[in-house]
Amino acid sequence: MYSSKILKNTYYLPYKSKCLNNVNNRLPNQSYNLHYFVLSSYNPFSNNEIHLIEYNDQSLSIRNVEIFDHNGEIEQMVCLDMYGNEDGEKKVLICTSGFCSSGGNTNRMNINDMKYSCSLFIGHINNLDEKEYNENYIEEMTENVEREEDDIRHISFEDGQKREQRQLDEVVGVIEAEKSRDAIEARKAVEAWDAVKARGVYVDRKVDTLLEKKGIEETHQNINKLEENQNSHISNDMKEKEIRCELNISSRNNGNIKKVYLPGEKKKVPLNKLCDLKRSKEYDGIKNIAVDNYEKEFHRIAIIDKYSYNIFEKNKNDMNLIQSNNLKKELNYGVFDPHHENILAVISDIYIYGYDIKSNKEIFSAYTNHKSNLTSIDFNPNIPNVIISSSNDGFIKFWDLRYLKNSFLTINIHSHWVTSLNFNNYHDELLLTTSTDNTVKLHKIEYPNNLNLQKKETNYKLIKTYTDHEESVYKGIWSKTDAWVFASLSYDGKCVVNTVPTEQKYKILL
Repeated sequence: MYSSKILKNTYYLPYKSKCLNNVNNRLPNQSYNLHYFVLSSYNPFSNNEIHLIEYNDQSLSIRNVEIFDHNGEIEQMVCLDMYGNEDGEKKVLICTSGFCSSGGNTNRMNINDMKYSCSLFIGHINNLDEKEYNENYIEEMTENVEREEDDIRHISFEDGQKREQRQLDEVVGVIEAEKSRDAIEARKAVEAWDAVKARGVYVDRKVDTLLEKKGIEETHQNINKLEENQNSHISNDMKEKEIRCELNISSRNNGNIKKVYLPGEKKKVPLNKLCDLKRSKEYDGIKNIAVDNYEKEFHRIAIIDKYSYNIFEKNKNDMNLIQSNNLKKELNYGVFDPHHENILAVISDIYIYGYDIKSNKEIFSAYTNHKSNLTSIDFNPNIPNVIISSSNDGFIKFWDLRYLKNSFLTINIHSHWVTSLNFNNYHDELLLTTSTDNTVKLHKIEYPNNLNLQKKETNYKLIKTYTDHEESVYKGIWSKTDAWVFASLSYDGKCVVNTVPTEQKYKILL
């Protein structure tokens, strides 16, 4: 599924995935070089995982902070808050929705008991202060490698390097083979490891040294026990298991030392359900969870299902349903207007509709003339009345809510469906888009100084196309800590964190 190249700005979720969200960090003593994101697995009709990850923009590295065990399916997910209390406890507040059993039992499901639900969860963070990347460790490992340098022999010819690299890849597979209890694959990997050790050959001395320190020898012993019982674990009709390397490697700019992290070793933390966000009747396929969090702390969310939107408002200890509106059109997505407190925009087919959520009255509508269904919309955070739409036709269009007859800018940016688009919250000239063409694109939009958008003097430039993903990219999101950092997630569970090119930062700031 992946190439053998593991990048320092990449995190691999060991499952299929569609949901990625940024984290509003309200912890005391914040470090502004740290950026937090949550991503969830996509296992229909089953339990799932939510991973809280941390990106350090100084060491350019990612680590897993916590893995939360989620009881049930996850189709939509947003992180509402991350905070600490007076006792020093650190918590994260997450809202998820999915098609789940009404009894909460995911082991024995009856389709008649299944329904769409949306719930709030609290997760306790125990590993936020782990010193995974401290300099003392790196210096110590550097000294160890230097002392061993005279004893390490390298293969200088190309074919030998390729052969030994393949053997190293099989060695790494031991870790996953043990976890999946696949004794056949495990034995194959152990034999490859023995062959490498017998010849004293190391393809990458640093990676091998660290793998050995992480317990490969202990794994070798466990495999023997596992093989003795292989008949009880392997049946003729067993499906072919996918052995994936879950190694996350962090590298420092000023050194070549690589540290290997094994996400599978981290224990899962259970999520505690706070409440279910219910209405008088069951939801009909929840399409989107919109958060009104343009202030420092969120205070409302909108649950958008197939034919309605439902507004919940936060009080001291709960979330109260304050408004619900059943519509005769099929909805797909929605977002709050950051400039007008009570306006929610939703999309249906190739139309955009705006509603006053106090009165439930439609206040604007736009026929977008896209050639296929709309997929997403977003408001410009700095310029009122500017909204952007994306579609399965690969186009994005810019609209002025005061003149909705025609868009003031139309761009064909992707060769396949556009799955998400997000204005930068600090610099509205920056736009991030993702697509099922496996790419992430960063754009720059320059508006006229007089904001007379109808003269169509808006300038567009594609800054960069990122090709880090091998599968459809479902989500892109900006960091809430810094204006220049963003993350993207593809269906294969690969999350990549990137930054705006330095020359573009200077052009915007100067």
